[in-house]
Amino acid sequence: MSLIDVSSDTIEALRLSVRTFGFGQLPASIGHATLAGLREEAGAGKGAALRAEQSDRIVNKADIIALGPRARGFLRSDELAALLSTLFREHFVLAEQRRCFTSYDEGHHLGPHLDEPAAECAVTVIVCLGAKGPALGSSATGLELRVYGPSWPLDRTPRVIF
Repeated sequence: MSLIDVSSDTIEALRLSVRTFGFGQLPASIGHATLAGLREEAGAGKGAALRAEQSDRIVNKADIIALGPRARGFLRSDELAALLSTLFREHFVLAEQRRCFTSYDEGHHLGPHLDEPAAECAVTVIVCLGAKGPALGSSATGLELRVYGPSWPLDRTPRVIF
């Protein structure tokens, strides 16, 4: 059973997107069983989540949940390592202290920031485990992910796979 299912055409399109924009997306690429296991693990850890709230440099409010064995296994998997190596033509090692489940609920937010320290955050892998849309007729937007924008520092190219 494969954890990640990505065709060679998708890899080429992703490589072009990352090279052009510093960002790439792999919709529906994680196997259903893997995704369900990750959702279950994150949900089970929600009760022990730590609230992260900061307003100095980064405007942030979220719940941080420690990774369990399924998530660590996914992030350490040969399949993910091979995908990252193929995309970036580099080899990466999971920065143990820089990984977690992050839960954004109503009222939570994350402001513009660079993952630090840069030496330990060369590539960011974001796996969306679930999302709820706003209520019908609501003007709320929900969580917005902007990988970079007009004010993004030009001295550092983001490299993200979502």
